Amino acid sequence: MASVPLAALAVRPVEAPDSLAQYGKLVALKSMLQNQQFQQQIQPLQLEAERQRTAIQGQQAAMQQQQMAMQLHDQQMMRQAADAATSRDSSGKVNFDYDRYFDLLHAGNVSPDTIDAQVKNHQAAVQSLMAAGDEKRKQSLAMIDDAYNHIERIRGISDPQQRAQAINSSMRWLQQNNPSVTPDQLQDYQNLASTDDGLKQIEQELGASAQVIKRATDLSAIEEKQSVVAKNKREATVGAGAMGDWVNSHLAAQGLEPTPQNVAAAQEQYNKETKINPGVMRAQIFAGNREYAVYDPTTGQLRYANPAEINKLNQTGSPLSPAAPAEKAIKQAALIEDIRGNINSVRDVLANPNMPEFTAPQRAQIAIALGGSDPQGALSAALRGGVMGHLTDEQQHYLINLAQLKENAMAMRAVLGTGQGSEDMRRAISNTIPSPQTPTKKYAAAQLDAFEKVLNRLEKGIPNVPLADRGGSQAAQSQTQDPLKIRQ
Repeated sequence: MASVPLAALAVRPVEAPDSLAQYGKLVALKSMLQNQQFQQQIQPLQLEAERQRTAIQGQQAAMQQQQMAMQLHDQQMMRQAADAATSRDSSGKVNFDYDRYFDLLHAGNVSPDTIDAQVKNHQAAVQSLMAAGDEKRKQSLAMIDDAYNHIERIRGISDPQQRAQAINSSMRWLQQNNPSVTPDQLQDYQNLASTDDGLKQIEQELGASAQVIKRATDLSAIEEKQSVVAKNKREATVGAGAMGDWVNSHLAAQGLEPTPQNVAAAQEQYNKETKINPGVMRAQIFAGNREYAVYDPTTGQLRYANPAEINKLNQTGSPLSPAAPAEKAIKQAALIEDIRGNINSVRDVLANPNMPEFTAPQRAQIAIALGGSDPQGALSAALRGGVMGHLTDEQQHYLINLAQLKENAMAMRAVLGTGQGSEDMRRAISNTIPSPQTPTKKYAAAQLDAFEKVLNRLEKGIPNVPLADRGGSQAAQSQTQDPLKIRQ
């Protein structure tokens, strides 16, 4: 008998509600409502912060643009003022009127900070040249005259290659006569000299430098006259000579006025304190008349001088040096300059675009010639024998200069104080300069630069005893370069 389905059996029982799940939904709903309210509250604040940030950025950009516009205006007005303050004398040399230059800066609404920097720079240059002394100022003026001659030689050359060679020669002259010039300044002058307009700008700087020197000379003369007047007045009050100097110092130390009573008392005390024993006096006279061997940098000669002359020259800015250490330092400095000259000679040949690279057989023959104890003799024999094949004039000049550089580089051991040294030291020095194994001209130029840096570092260990005819002091010459700083 078939079973009869019961409807009640198909009905599922009612499930009990999940209270924890319902509570979670309520919490999530509440969090969502709170987050929406928070977003609605914070959104205006975020919009205001973004607006303020945008406004600040706009103000900063406007200030930067305004500052750049002011700087550009100042540069243009400085250039125009410099041109207006420039004139030429009957010989064609440039004169520069600083008073007119500064007046034009004020009239052109140049910023006060820029004008103040210009004035301070001018005053610092004048003060430095006043301290350098009359002899150094004359040497600086002579260097400016030489610079005019270099400019005229460059201006008369129209061929680009010949003009570039003349400019390189002038840059070497500048570097040798003014060691304080920086590589950036040399590059700047080299770029200017490539055009006639640039040469005019260099002439303008020379005229400004000459005017600075003239002003320093005039102010030094005024100070000297004032010093003489003050000395005569002081000597009339406290006395002349050693006693007058002592009395003046004594009264100043005691805070006393130079009244007749105070001066008389100080003079009496001086007489009591300076009574000298006859034996001591004889010793002082002997020491004062004794002469010492010294080196005179103004003449480049060794001579004798007594203590009075030595002290006088030391006070005037032309100090004498003891002969023995000065002679050693001079030899080292001369050797450094000779090596530097060889470096420049090799560098000039490398810079010549007409010099081709050497072939592999030529490199081998060159290595044999330069590897001996007499590289110049071996090289000359190889050239005469024709074993290297045909060499251009540029290649021959390169090899000759390279052989001289190698011999002088070996002499650098005298600067180091290492004597003749071992074969290992000779090989180490040879590896620092170009050789037949140098792959390219560019690589050789880089070797020369690195070797010259080593030379410059070694030079710092040599006492500063100037060579004869080296030119003016570095401090005085450095102030004559672009004193206006108008080329920023």
